[in-house]
This record gives sequence, C-alpha cells and structure tokens, in this order.
Amino acid sequence: MSRKNRPSTIDRLPKEVREKIAHLRDAGCTLDEIINTLNTLLPSDGLPSRSALHRHVKKQEQVTARMRESRQMVEAIAKNFGDKHTSDISRMNLELMQDIILRVLMVTDEEGEASVVDPKDIMFLATAMEKSAKASKSDFDQQLAAARETERRQTAEKAAEKAAATAKKQGLSAETISAIKSSILGVA
Repeated sequence: MSRKNRPSTIDRLPKEVREKIAHLRDAGCTLDEIINTLNTLLPSDGLPSRSALHRHVKKQEQVTARMRESRQMVEAIAKNFGDKHTSDISRMNLELMQDIILRVLMVTDEEGEASVVDPKDIMFLATAMEKSAKASKSDFDQQLAAARETERRQTAEKAAEKAAATAKKQGLSAETISAIKSSILGVA
C-alpha cells in the first residue's frame, strides 16, 4: 500500500482517543499536554509520535479554517442574491453550494498543500445554481397556473350546468339555454 493511501498513526487510533485529541486541542492544550494525556490512555508502544500528532492537528486546523472560509463565501454569495424568503429548493441549493465549495477547498495537491480556488469559479457555480432555482420556480409557476385554469374551467362548467338546469325549469328554449351556457363558459 502506498504511503498516501495508508491511514496515519492517529487515524488508526480508537475513535474515542481521536475525539479526546480533538477535544484537548479545542481546549487549547499544547502538543506536549496532549501527548501526556495519551500516555495515560494508551500503551507506550501505541503512542503516536509528536510529529504525527503535529501533522494531524495541523490538518484538522486547516480543515476548520477551510470550513470557516467556505461559510464566509456562502454568506457573501447569499448577500449578493438578496435576503429574500427562500423556498426549500433554494435552501437546498445553498447548502449544496456550500458543500461543493467546501469540497473544492479541501482538495490538495501532491505535496499536501491546499488548492487555490478562483473566486470567479465559485461565482459561476453560484450563478448556475441561481438560474437552476429560477427555472425550478418558473416550472412550478407554470404548473400552478395550469392547475388554477383547470379549476376555473371545472367551476365554470358546474355553474353553466346549474344555470342550464334552472333555465330549463323556467321553460326557456334550448337555444336560449345554449346561449347562457356559452356565455358562462366564455365560448363565443
């Protein structure tokens, strides 16, 4: 197995120990303090090296920084599109965009350095998602208009039938009844 694909010594530790490392780092503990705590939790032959711990902590800090940058980019993009009430689809698109930005920011080159992302690329992505949301809204509006038109026709047909029945009871001619129905239905 190549070195790149092999889990680090920290990644091979039990989940509880990795969580403890993260908790200690979040609490502001130094590498030496974390190592001292690991001495009490792990057998001496299972301890990671100081350099391995340093690489792990540094990587976690980079991920946290990228997530923070990602969140800031998404907030800036959202402000550019206005603070309008959003539908579930728009919110989903925004979350999807945030996830994509985070994934792009987490890409590293062969030396483990973070990739450089052109803000224009992120703006193109945001514009595409905005257009997708607008197309979805337009489609919804068309379906809603068609449903309303169907409901309007059904209501008019029921009214025309009631008017025809009443006119027939009153003794109006078939021609007059037909004219009344055509007028209600909007047929010339």
